[in-house]
Amino acid sequence: MNNRKADKIALALVIVLPVIAAVMGIIAILSVAADRVYAAERPPHYGPYSATLIKVYDGDTVNLLVYPWPGDQKRISVRLDGIDTPELRPRKPAGTDPTIWESLKQCEKSAAISAKLKVERLLATGEAITLQTIYPNRTKFYGRMVGRITVGGKDLSEALLAGGYARPYSGGKRQPWCAK
Repeated sequence: MNNRKADKIALALVIVLPVIAAVMGIIAILSVAADRVYAAERPPHYGPYSATLIKVYDGDTVNLLVYPWPGDQKRISVRLDGIDTPELRPRKPAGTDPTIWESLKQCEKSAAISAKLKVERLLATGEAITLQTIYPNRTKFYGRMVGRITVGGKDLSEALLAGGYARPYSGGKRQPWCAK
């Protein structure tokens, strides 16, 4: 009797195990297909990630230590999305009178220092720094990632705009900061 029972169990396993394996294979295929559909529909940005300030380069660029998942950290340079601030080393626009260039350059450099100091003050409050959104396909800004940063839940770009340290920017030619 025990041999008949063992034979039945063995026969059942021979039939059932391949069926279970086939079902699991189908589930795996459907899972991969679903992941591909999800990836195609996913918006072209990532975040949010908690971060720690490493350095403020200027009014619209900061270096952060970003924590994408527990136990991992990445050092990245972030160009703030949607704004432009004065340059610490402004370029002379074509056609600018050399006799007034030095004063225009000092004017923009002074405004750039003010913007940089404002960013340093905003990021040094001790409140949580979050890289809310990062656009990995927009790295044309000298290798910097373009992204949005919040400090204590407040958008850094919006704070700079509200304070007059930045102006809206969506690409293209920069406008001079100081009048000729």
